Amino acid sequence: MTSPDGRPSLNALPPGTVLHDYVIDSELGSGGFSIVYLARHRLNTDWLFAIKEYFPRELVARDGDGGNVRPVNTEADGAFEDGLRRFRDEAEQLRRFRNERYIVSCLNYFEANGTAYLVMDHDDGLPLSEFLRRRAALQARVRGAGRQGAGENHGFPEPDHEDPCNCGFTNALVPSHSTTAM
Repeated sequence: MTSPDGRPSLNALPPGTVLHDYVIDSELGSGGFSIVYLARHRLNTDWLFAIKEYFPRELVARDGDGGNVRPVNTEADGAFEDGLRRFRDEAEQLRRFRNERYIVSCLNYFEANGTAYLVMDHDDGLPLSEFLRRRAALQARVRGAGRQGAGENHGFPEPDHEDPCNCGFTNALVPSHSTTAM
């Protein structure tokens, strides 16, 4: 398994690990506070899920068995517990917005291995960072075309200000000023 920057991830659970009713296929990505896995349902392997594991890498380590998570020292214990509470809150917020378009739904939340897991539908698509990169490139092209001649698009489609990339997202739903890892 690899991290988003292509390096092998030392903290991720290995493929085949069973978490409740889910079997991990691979790591999708990681950030400072979590690792996200692609998983299948144990009984119906056609069902794909994204499972987010609370794993603040500066505060925890896996036991020798490779599964259980524990704070690295007593000072990290309080910060880990506070972060775990916020992770639970995130799951609850996602459950409240489960019927909202463009917001991923929390299908399940459980605690195991000394940490917590948030189960979401897996939607195959672009990572947010790639979407934003493409969106910025398109906006730059449209702005550049506007400078070349007033009122002419020079072969570029007329921009839709509600959906500038014609990809189902609106400016209000996808911030262009920052991105954060899962």
